[in-house]
Amino acid sequence: MKHHRATDEIQAQAALFALGSLTQHEARAFEAHLAEGCSICQAELRRQEDLVASLALAAPAAEPSPYVRDILLARIEREEQPPVVRPAKAGERVEPRPVPPRATPQPRSTVLPWAIAAALALAAAASYFYTRQQAEQQIQAERGRGEDARAEWQRRRAALEADNLRARQELEELKAGLGSPGVRLVALKGQKEIPEASAQIYWDTARSRWIVAANLPPAPAGKVYQLWFVLAAPDAPVSAGLIRTDNAGRAITSVAFPAGLRKVAAAAITLEPEGGSASPTMPIYAVGPIS
Repeated sequence: MKHHRATDEIQAQAALFALGSLTQHEARAFEAHLAEGCSICQAELRRQEDLVASLALAAPAAEPSPYVRDILLARIEREEQPPVVRPAKAGERVEPRPVPPRATPQPRSTVLPWAIAAALALAAAASYFYTRQQAEQQIQAERGRGEDARAEWQRRRAALEADNLRARQELEELKAGLGSPGVRLVALKGQKEIPEASAQIYWDTARSRWIVAANLPPAPAGKVYQLWFVLAAPDAPVSAGLIRTDNAGRAITSVAFPAGLRKVAAAAITLEPEGGSASPTMPIYAVGPIS
């Protein structure tokens, strides 16, 4: 039966045949199969024979010890020398010489083949475990990246929910302020350098608070907007609190109006270092008078 592809069984049988490790019955059966013309097995046998030859050539040359040399020479001396056959004379009867029995061939040692097989198996196992370790490390790295991405997504989601909650609360405050009697409107306009900046302050006099709806350029990193009560001269401006905008520069916030503050002439918004300042450090982004 001819094969169509080299299976693991065919490779193992060809390797053992090349190493001389098959039994006599198995070797004859394999030879008969090769004689049938199976190209797959013939090609595999040639590959295994080349591998065995390369393994043999790879072994370093070794000088035999004097003890081994003496044993080899003594054995050569004990070997029976072939008899000298002289021509028979005319009329002389030549007795046939007995043919010595052929020595029974000793089975080839299987130590070397099994050592080679064990070395190959060890190399294959090492390669397998190394590949598996690399795959596990890659899986762990991918899992770690996935967990980091999941944590970042959860952080962003929590921040978005907090922003939405704050926006709803501010809108409720704005609606409540607009519905209160006696609400005064203070309009803040952008300065010449920042004309797009603007803000509206709804002064809820009944509750003594300002509800600020600002539309400003997004604050740079490390900066924050600050609202000021601008008093009549010579008094210095008084901080009304920080205005934290979203990514689009919009904000709605509520600040308490101090009860003892009587001379407020205007409201202003400046850009200050993170955390705010004790007094305005400029630039002024928006300002509006209070009539």
